[in-house]
Amino acid sequence: MAAPARHVALPGPRGSASEPVTVTIGPAGRWAVLVAVSGEVDLSSAGQLTVHLAEAVATPDVLAVVLDLTGVRFLAASGLTALVRTLEAAEAAAVELHLVADQRAVLRPLQVTGLRERFCVHPDADAALARYASANSR
Repeated sequence: MAAPARHVALPGPRGSASEPVTVTIGPAGRWAVLVAVSGEVDLSSAGQLTVHLAEAVATPDVLAVVLDLTGVRFLAASGLTALVRTLEAAEAAAVELHLVADQRAVLRPLQVTGLRERFCVHPDADAALARYASANSR
């Protein structure tokens, strides 16, 4: 039986007006892990986010990590660094990393930095997970 989803709140800087980041990590079928992130990903949260994403990539028998960023309202340079580090860890582990993003707050930083081409980006989680829906995908 798959492990239940776990919900983590990442603390923001003390006295900051930035929105806290929440991360929900759970199985998405037999071969994928779904990580949903919401809030403002900046210097105060990017390091811990990287740790949680690395854990998702290291999940035994996983073929893909789907990172749902539709709840992200701000993505700082440190957040982009977290995404690149996660992509590199996924490539080293032979795990596919899929991003789910449909809003300017995420897509624009990826585009202006030239990182958009490095990631497989989907408009919704269902599209990202379609390939892994079958238990026979492996």
